[in-house]
Amino acid sequence: MMIKTYRLDLTVLTPVFIGGGSEAKLNRSQYIFDPEKKLVYLLNEAEFIKFLKVKNLWSDYIGYVKRAGEETERSGNPNANNLHLSRWLQGKKISNFALLAREAVKLESPERNITDLNDISCFVRSGLKEPYIPGSSLKGALRNLIISYTASKNPVSPEWRELEAAILENNGKNAGQVLKDRNNRKRMDRIVQNYTPQVDIDVQNASLRDGFRFFSISDTLPLKGEDLFITRSLRLSTYKGKNSRYLKKLPLYIEFLKPGTKTSFYLTLDTDRLKGTPLGKKEKLEEILAWQEERIPDLLGREVFDQVAGKEDIDYYFSCNNQVRPNFILGGHAGFNTKTLIPVLARDKNRTVSSILDTQFKGHRHRLLDKDISPRTLKIAYYAGKYYATGLCRIDIAEEVKL
Repeated sequence: MMIKTYRLDLTVLTPVFIGGGSEAKLNRSQYIFDPEKKLVYLLNEAEFIKFLKVKNLWSDYIGYVKRAGEETERSGNPNANNLHLSRWLQGKKISNFALLAREAVKLESPERNITDLNDISCFVRSGLKEPYIPGSSLKGALRNLIISYTASKNPVSPEWRELEAAILENNGKNAGQVLKDRNNRKRMDRIVQNYTPQVDIDVQNASLRDGFRFFSISDTLPLKGEDLFITRSLRLSTYKGKNSRYLKKLPLYIEFLKPGTKTSFYLTLDTDRLKGTPLGKKEKLEEILAWQEERIPDLLGREVFDQVAGKEDIDYYFSCNNQVRPNFILGGHAGFNTKTLIPVLARDKNRTVSSILDTQFKGHRHRLLDKDISPRTLKIAYYAGKYYATGLCRIDIAEEVKL
C-alpha cells in the first residue's frame, strides 16, 4: 500500500457559505443587531439568561417577547417581526451588547439605513464555536468536479440520452412524472456511477470499487470569527418580476466567509488502489482544476448575467483579486448548475434544467421564464463595496507531506 498526502491551499475569492444545519439558523431572539455600528452580536444564551435573572428582568423580557409575537400576528405579515433586542435593552439603559455575546459579526450592506434583520443562516462551527470548512464539504465538491470532468472526456451514456429525451417530451411537461419514477432515479444513479472513477478490485458490488473510498480529505484548519461577515441574500435575475428590478433582495441573511480568507487542508491518496484513475496522481488533479478554471464563466452564465448587471448599473466579480482566477466552487448558494452533471451531459442544457426546476419549484414557472439561461438567477453577495458571485475559490496543491 502506497499512501501519499498533500497539503492543499485554499483561497476564498468570493463569499462562501457552508451551513451548520437547522440549529445554526438564528432568529431575532438569538442575536442583537446594532444598526449604528452595523454589528450583529450572537448571543451567549447562558450568559443572557443569567443577566436577565441577576437584573430581575426575566418576566419583563418574556412579556416583551409575547407582545412582539402578538403584534406580528396581528399585522398578518410573517416578515414584520416586531422583536428588537437592541431597542429593548437600550430601553433598560443597557448598551454594552458585547457582554452578552459570544461573538460580534460585521454586517455588510449597500443600504445605509438598515434597522432590522430577519433570521440569519450561520456558517458551520466546531464544538469550540470556531468556523471551519468540513472535509465532507470539500470532498463532495471535489467529487462532483472530478465526475463532471470524467463525463466531459467520455462518450455520453445512451442511458442518459434516453432519460433526457423522456424529461423533454412534450416540452418537458411530463418531467415531474419521469423524475419521480423509481426506475429513473436508479437509472440516474447508474449514469453517475458510470463516470465515477473505479478501482481494479475483483468484487461484484460496484460501490466497493468506487475510487473515492481511497481518496480522503481532512477538515480545514480552524478559521477565526473575524473571517466571517453577514449580508443579505441577493439574486441577479433575467426576469424583472414584481419589483421591476433585475436585482432581487431576499428576506434572508447569511454568514459568509470573507473574500481573501486563506486556509489549508490535506488530501490523502492510496495511490496503489487509485492507479490508472483520475484520482491517483497529483498532476491529474491539477489538470482537472485547470479544466474547471476555464469553464467557470460559462458554467455560471457570465455572458448573460453581465448584461443583466449592466441593466442595474452594477458590477459584480468572480474574484477579489484580478490576478487570481477561481478553479473551485464550494458551499451552498453557488447555484444548481455547479452541483449537477447536466451541464456536461445535456444536449439542450437550458431546456433540461428548466424542465427539472419546473418540477421542483412549481410556482416559479421555469419552463416559461428561463429564456436565456436556466436557472434564470445568479446568486450574489455584497462585501466591502463590491458585489460578488458566491462560492468561488482557488485550490493549489502545495506540497507532499510526511505524516
